Amino acid sequence: MMRCTIALLALLTLPQAARCAAAAESAAAKKFVQDRVERVLAILKDAKLEKSAQKEKVIKVADEMFDLPLMAKLSLGKRHWPKFSPEQRDKFTDLFVTTLKASYADKIDLITDETVEFEELERKSKTKFEMITNVVSADKRYKMIYKITARDDGWRVYDVEIEGISIVRSYGSQYDQFLADHSIKDLLEKMEKKAFGQPKELEIKSEEIKNGSKAGGKKGAVGGEKGE
Repeated sequence: MMRCTIALLALLTLPQAARCAAAAESAAAKKFVQDRVERVLAILKDAKLEKSAQKEKVIKVADEMFDLPLMAKLSLGKRHWPKFSPEQRDKFTDLFVTTLKASYADKIDLITDETVEFEELERKSKTKFEMITNVVSADKRYKMIYKITARDDGWRVYDVEIEGISIVRSYGSQYDQFLADHSIKDLLEKMEKKAFGQPKELEIKSEEIKNGSKAGGKKGAVGGEKGE
């Protein structure tokens, strides 16, 4: 009888233990992203740092935040990745990482004067989460979704959606279109020459956010003059 009672109690407490573990996991994933986004904001708002030093520090945070090799693989997808030899995969990954870091560094001033709001995580699978953040600028809000995955050595972001536009899918579409009429060798050579521009949809959205930030700043300055 005693054994049955103990077994029943164990079964009853299992769901609660699982919920607690899941909650702790979600909190850890959220903290991982929030801490690094806040570190980037602090770097960008440090008036003592020159722009080159800011970019260097931001890239260092990006290295520990993003799973860049995984993003490279996902950008090619199941259609193209298997066609690359191991050597071509290594070369593509190196070139993709260089491209993405340069693009990330160029966009760091998009959120220099804005604030970022963090929402709760949404679990997508056993090891994947999505975290919605809102970049608030004047009277405008821009949604950014960080897609997070668990690895043996901790958490990593494997994609970011800016107002519904995925960074991985945008670059992937660019490569897919090129590979429809060219070889893998041609792709790698073009990437080496840095001949690929930023995906058009990302460029348009970045400009929209940038212009919105400038407009907000001007609006605030005019309002201040009226109040004096």
